[in-house]
Amino acid sequence: EDDAATAELEERALRRSGFDVVVADSLEQAILLMNGPPPSVVVLDFNIGVNPGWPILDLGIASNPPIPTIMVTAMGDETLASEAISRGASDYVIKTGQFVDRLVQSVDSTMRVARAEQALRQMKEWQSAILGSVDAHIALLNESGDIVLVNEGWTRFAEENGFSDQENGPGSNYFLIADNVRGVEGEYAQQAQEGLRKVLEEQAAIFSLEYPCNLTADHRWFRVDISPLRHEGGKGAVVMHVDITARVLAEESRLENAALLDNILQSVDEGILVVDRKGVLIKQNVAAEKILGDSAEGRALEWREWLRPLPESPG
Repeated sequence: EDDAATAELEERALRRSGFDVVVADSLEQAILLMNGPPPSVVVLDFNIGVNPGWPILDLGIASNPPIPTIMVTAMGDETLASEAISRGASDYVIKTGQFVDRLVQSVDSTMRVARAEQALRQMKEWQSAILGSVDAHIALLNESGDIVLVNEGWTRFAEENGFSDQENGPGSNYFLIADNVRGVEGEYAQQAQEGLRKVLEEQAAIFSLEYPCNLTADHRWFRVDISPLRHEGGKGAVVMHVDITARVLAEESRLENAALLDNILQSVDEGILVVDRKGVLIKQNVAAEKILGDSAEGRALEWREWLRPLPESPG
């Protein structure tokens, strides 16, 4: 505000209402203040000397987070006030009558809105950070199956496999994505689609499915977990795809090794017994069965029973 009397009137009214106030009486001084510690709100006269206040409004909008700006205009400047709103101003006050009361109300309500918006931005940042910290591909869906939000893992997987945001990102529909999957994966996609429908219709508390993924040369496995998401605005679902390839390969390797060991055990003529730490017999080969006379798997045998002398052969 370049008019000293008006600036004093505004400052006194705002300080009485508990606000801290710094006054700039020139465009240059206002720019200097805007480049320092950001104010909570800017009260800006449309004209500062011979210069319009647009540069200050632009600086406020460009700040991160944006600094709300209230334009103060003289009578007859309603057109300029409307332009200010269209350019991003939070509110405007016309200098007429007891305008300072209106100004105090505007500053108070603007700051309340700004704090609420800041809290919302912080909540979204925390939400994004939490989703990003999970080693999985996560999407939040609304009750129609539309993807509302995805984490970095989901986006990265889509990019690595040639999917666009329009096909697989926010705004697309999970049911339609599943409908477009073909081949063996398509059968699993239909199961996931049915699982999602049951979760959304509250017919199931949670749905899980392990499925193969052959989008790339390396054969991979994933598990999809679908759980309900309830909030004040309605309901939806959290869809999380977890890469379980390492676990599946380890299980396949374990089964292969077990089969190989069993083949080796059964191929030798000596009797072989495998026991656990409690002395319970868990495996024996055919030769051992012939020696013991029957299958003793699952029985806790004493060593002396295992080592009893063989019956003498006739003659």
